Amino acid sequence: MKILAVLLSLSLLASCGGGGGGGSAAGDSASVGDSTAGVEDPNTSSPPSQSAPTPVEQVTTDLNGLSMDDFFEGASRALLRRSPETVVADGLVDYIGMQSVQLDDISDAYTSETYSIMEAVLLLLQQYDRSQLSKAQQLSYDIYEWHLQDQVNLGGYLEFSYPANPSLTGIVRQTELFFSDLHPFATEQDARDYLLRLGQIDTRITQLLRNLRNRERAGIIQPAISIGIILRHLAGLIGNGATASIYYQTMEQKLNQISLDETTRVNLLVDARAVIEQQVIPAFQSLETELERLELSAPSAIGFGQFDGGKDFYQQALRHHTSTDLTADEIHQLGLSEISRIHSEIRMEAGELGYPETDSMRQIFSRLETDGGMVPASQIVATHTNIIALARSKLDQAFLQIPAEQVRIIGGQTGGYYIEGSYDGMRPGAFYVSNVSDVPAYGMATLAYHEAVPGHHFQIALSHELDLPNFRTRLHFTAFVEGWALYAEQLAWELGWYNDDPYGNLGRLQFEAMRAARLVVDTGIHFRNWEFDEAADYFAEATGLSTSYSQGQILRYMLYPGQATAYMVGMRQFLLLRQQEQIRLESDFDLKEFHARILGSGAVPMSIIEQLVDSEEGQ
Repeated sequence: MKILAVLLSLSLLASCGGGGGGGSAAGDSASVGDSTAGVEDPNTSSPPSQSAPTPVEQVTTDLNGLSMDDFFEGASRALLRRSPETVVADGLVDYIGMQSVQLDDISDAYTSETYSIMEAVLLLLQQYDRSQLSKAQQLSYDIYEWHLQDQVNLGGYLEFSYPANPSLTGIVRQTELFFSDLHPFATEQDARDYLLRLGQIDTRITQLLRNLRNRERAGIIQPAISIGIILRHLAGLIGNGATASIYYQTMEQKLNQISLDETTRVNLLVDARAVIEQQVIPAFQSLETELERLELSAPSAIGFGQFDGGKDFYQQALRHHTSTDLTADEIHQLGLSEISRIHSEIRMEAGELGYPETDSMRQIFSRLETDGGMVPASQIVATHTNIIALARSKLDQAFLQIPAEQVRIIGGQTGGYYIEGSYDGMRPGAFYVSNVSDVPAYGMATLAYHEAVPGHHFQIALSHELDLPNFRTRLHFTAFVEGWALYAEQLAWELGWYNDDPYGNLGRLQFEAMRAARLVVDTGIHFRNWEFDEAADYFAEATGLSTSYSQGQILRYMLYPGQATAYMVGMRQFLLLRQQEQIRLESDFDLKEFHARILGSGAVPMSIIEQLVDSEEGQ
């Protein structure tokens, strides 16, 4: 799974449909600067000044009449400015020319305004005569138009989200991730900026509380089971004290990595502790109190389909993540069909190892865990490092271009996800792995291929190197990104990387079964009103994964509707496109050329991906 480095990205629907920033971080206000600006002085005879243009008006004025390429660049910059956290995390402060030190504005009012800006950009884009553009510009036009229209559509469902959910798509965990992993920390000024932003967390929580009340008024409260989980998380953050918090621990650890005199270091830590004690912890206490109140009326049902308009929203979420027009019913049936196919392959592979034909999925993978062995926690990072190094040495089997950026492997409490590197190269992409306990060896290679090479890191690091309009190197259409990573798992098998690892190949098939089961349970939860235990039981039976793991997966799907369906839909589209090219070109088909064409244009919606191979001019 790829976690967007754009923490509050407008494409990350489950985190309120967007992030803000670039303007005020105070409540729902969109004004900054001198509080007396625009107020008539009664002691002068000067006429009153005209009011400043709204952000929508300003963007419209700035972009109107530009050439196509300048329009793409100007629109990209304008929308990036809405999220200062993204600018900072991606190392784009100089590129944007950002002067203020702020967190994103996450208020619904600011997010709604951002959607309005995107609608204005869309209308301006549609004024260009597409037929007069070059092939490359036409592809950029189509990608941007699809993205902007998708975002405008999502803007109609602003309140269909759980901003205080306990996953990495929730504001609490996103904020922690920004401060612990994405905030730059190379200089003393970075440390002081960290402190300034730390002092804005209370404003962020105030905005979050308002967003929660907006949703409550609309009849949308996140499921009770998820509130209980985030309350336990908050209790630890609040009860353990300032110096035990992730914010202080990060400050302490990273100050030791930069050149500072001892007095400065101590003073910065004293200031950090004061901010956390006086502002951050009280803010989270307010959130805790609000969530305890909401828990009393929170639903036990887990799907968005329970809310008025929820099924319409879910269909839009499916379109957003799959970038296709597949319906919930079509996706559900596809999942059932794929599960049947994959189970047949698993049983065939398990039979070659001598496993009984009557074994359930749980029994097969329980045997596999024993036969394949366990990797000790202390060796997990090293094992993944070796797997990735070996994979990287074989990339020339299928690829013409290999990104220069190496991937970091980071062990910790949680893992199984990737965070892309910054665009300035200062923070490389990172594959996070859980190394707190031993893990079965049979699944490690597939996880590394998906998250790192030739999966997420390979595709995304390569996109950073492309000579494309800025927005095209930054957009991450879910079905393309996750579909490519799942395709990478199968590609590794096709290239023979599992030839001497039958246990690992069964692990690959289990991962594939998990992606097919997601089609069934995601649509089951949000469109067919499945209950939590019903979904978890199906998932465990279909994949052979443990009950506790399956329950954790269901928690993720109920909080982030539609995202889990993108993997299988995307992979199938890549495989179909490759098959069509093989039939069309016959002996002239070149796998390396095919991959170069697919990856050489950055991520694109599945609905227009055929243009990547049809276009003679490529990018």
